[in-house]
Amino acid sequence: MGRDELRQEVLRKARDEAGAVRRQAEKEAAEIISQAEKNRKDAVKNAEHDARESVEREKRERLSTARLEAKLLLAEAREELIRAAEEELFKHFAAFKKKKAEYAHFLEKRIHEGVKELGNGAVVHVAEDDLELARKIVKDKKISASVSDKAAEVLGGALVVSKDGRIRCDCSFNAILEENREQFRKIAFKTLFGNK
Repeated sequence: MGRDELRQEVLRKARDEAGAVRRQAEKEAAEIISQAEKNRKDAVKNAEHDARESVEREKRERLSTARLEAKLLLAEAREELIRAAEEELFKHFAAFKKKKAEYAHFLEKRIHEGVKELGNGAVVHVAEDDLELARKIVKDKKISASVSDKAAEVLGGALVVSKDGRIRCDCSFNAILEENREQFRKIAFKTLFGNK
């Protein structure tokens, strides 16, 4: 084998090896590109999935928040209606006071109730517009009590205090309302809203 032939043989082998290296590099590059494309598709798919989950989670949270806000608004509206019903009850008490004979009988019973509870010599406190009526009741019915000149801050009825001032018997509209408030609220709720 001559020099030219040897050189040709070395060149041919070098070309064959270079071609094999190039083909192997192209194959590896194609695999890398294919894997990168698969990774890209998986990343896009995962991102879409995460985005859908995030949107759904956000939607559920907003819906939950909206439901909670609606419940709070409904509860506030119901409470406002109950308060309005309580105010109506106060107006009815005020109207009841205008029925002189009926209210006088009511006040007499409240004064008797308080004096019976606290004993003779008790001091009766009433609203300013009831002072004259209370004095008349105590005098006419010979109740062993005195009526204070100082008006009580009550809607009506009587606040009776023991002779020594240590014990009170609250027979006022205010006390009656407070004692029966929960029952009144239940009745008002049932009347306004049914069994909800």
